[in-house]
Amino acid sequence: MKNSLTIQKIEISKEVIIVIEGEEYHFALNYFTANPLREGDVLEEEDFQEYCQKEVCFNCGLDLTKALKRKDLTVKEAESYLLNKGYAEDVINNVLLDYQKKGLLDDERYIKDYLINRVRKSIGLYRCVYELEQKGFKASDVAPFLTQQLRNEEERRALALARKTYAIKKEYPKVYYKLSYAGYDEDIIKKAMREIGYEMQED
Repeated sequence: MKNSLTIQKIEISKEVIIVIEGEEYHFALNYFTANPLREGDVLEEEDFQEYCQKEVCFNCGLDLTKALKRKDLTVKEAESYLLNKGYAEDVINNVLLDYQKKGLLDDERYIKDYLINRVRKSIGLYRCVYELEQKGFKASDVAPFLTQQLRNEEERRALALARKTYAIKKEYPKVYYKLSYAGYDEDIIKKAMREIGYEMQED
């Protein structure tokens, strides 16, 4: 026989306190507002346990939403963030799956946007791929997004950086160092150096 629970009292302030059989249960106000109960409601024990579990998922999703407002995250980064917040793995897995279904977490979009934004900041694709690998992606995950259009933009940015650096430093070695540090590969560096009047020696 299922055990029924009657809500004896509900106190609402900064949080919500629900009293059942003399025992207090605390809930976040935003969760209770989205999932209201009333004094006198009779719930099956299993249903109340599910209500409590849903609040954990609700709060987990709320924390993730706040994190995503600050910056975009990979699925792996989101998982690590929620683990550090103290949520259980099963709760995290449910929330991550839900966010991926809704398109709020999308690793492919993350890779594409990451590459575009970094290239626009005059960072070479060689370095971009390395950075994404440090975030847990494989080179094969990144490869489909290394389009010719992106490579053309990378080359254009490298040349602009070379010209700007040479205009300030007036020294070819410092231009080479700047391009290398920015993560451009050797072929692009050679082409950029040639454009500003320096022919690098072949190995």
